[in-house]
Amino acid sequence: MAQDGLCVGFEFADGPPVVWSFGKLVKARGLRQAAGAMVNLLDTKFLFASLLWGSIGVGYFIYGKKQQAMPPLIGGLVMIALSYFVESWFWMSLAGAALMAAIYWLVRHGY
Repeated sequence: MAQDGLCVGFEFADGPPVVWSFGKLVKARGLRQAAGAMVNLLDTKFLFASLLWGSIGVGYFIYGKKQQAMPPLIGGLVMIALSYFVESWFWMSLAGAALMAAIYWLVRHGY
């Protein structure tokens, strides 16, 4: 069942329904939980956090590429990919702040 580009579809194998949504694979206990997983992707806080940490990640990536510094380059890629793997805006922001602190510490100590 497709829904305006939000979800590629439901697959009903022998197990519970599986939702392919924005590149994420979400296993659900039922159709109601699967629909709830898609709604999380449209949450304002989640979208803003994804935009914020993705933009900071792009900045780190460009800086690392131009300066030929590996910690900002790799940290930027991880920040960009963060929104694909973390489903909560709070944990995404916590992980993004921790990555920024780790990149700062690594650059400060000469890595």
